[in-house]
Amino acid sequence: ANVGRLAQAAGEIDVHVLAAAAQVDDLRKSSYGIMNIAREIQLLAVNAGVEAARHGASGRGFAVIAEAVKKLADQTRAATDMTEKHLVKLAATIERLQAQ
Repeated sequence: ANVGRLAQAAGEIDVHVLAAAAQVDDLRKSSYGIMNIAREIQLLAVNAGVEAARHGASGRGFAVIAEAVKKLADQTRAATDMTEKHLVKLAATIERLQAQ
């Protein structure tokens, strides 16, 4: 009876570990999507800065906005990099649980 309960509990744990691994994969996909958005925003900010420079004094206000957007994209990229590091650690923990 105890062996049966242990086997059932192990099976339930396995289901939860597999679900957690799938969630990590989903989070990783979302993180990559956010990184791609940040990359595109950085590119837009650079292009906006170039256009602002082309317009000289009349483009200065736009240059300030472009720089602020670039900083936000940089912050987003840093946050997604940190998220990826946490996801790697979580995935490793899940792999260890699966091995046990």
